[in-house]
Amino acid sequence: MLNMKAYLLLAFMSISLLCLTSLVRVSTLNPGRIPPSTAVSIHENEHWTYCRMCNSMRPQRAHHCRRCGQCVMRMDHHCPWINNCVGEENHYAFFLLLLYAFLLSAVVFLLCMLHFWVYPKCQQCDKDTFYVKHSIWFLYLLTLLAANMTLVMGIQLIGQHFNLLIDRTTLENMQQSPDPSRIHLRSTFTAYEEMCGRKRSMMFLWLFPCKRKTVFSRGVSSQTV
Repeated sequence: MLNMKAYLLLAFMSISLLCLTSLVRVSTLNPGRIPPSTAVSIHENEHWTYCRMCNSMRPQRAHHCRRCGQCVMRMDHHCPWINNCVGEENHYAFFLLLLYAFLLSAVVFLLCMLHFWVYPKCQQCDKDTFYVKHSIWFLYLLTLLAANMTLVMGIQLIGQHFNLLIDRTTLENMQQSPDPSRIHLRSTFTAYEEMCGRKRSMMFLWLFPCKRKTVFSRGVSSQTV
């Protein structure tokens, strides 16, 4: 039982660290904003369009974010929880945030269930102490929040996974629902390789939010975060 408790504690601390790191990364990473001064002639790239909001040329599937005031490459949506856009260059960090938030909530729910049904009650605790006397209500609240977060994060993960397979963004689905007869499912490996990176030798880094990725490298500029 002691070893099981140690493993659960280690899993909880590790997932918590990865979740917090993912939150910081997706909040601070450049999602792929297109500088307003970008000067690209339509004759140079006929597939680019002109944005009247920020007066700049932008590639296909780029959208203007009114909150950020800039166009973002392959913009998925603007997330108020991270105060940043989710675009081509930080989508992988957002996906990892959903993944680790889901796992963290599931682990917390599991620990609450173990406390109620498996672990014995403390016999030496002072039952008149406030946090011992009223801890059951906090545990009920924690269990309810953990179950709710597990469900919400799970639904978000499934939605993002499906969008990756059909190669569409949340914003594109909101603007126009996909035609079921024209949906083409990509292979899972191809979809995640495009989001996380194309170096197959570095696949083990896909689960780490601190990995580096080239930002804005499609014919406009190149920099690294």
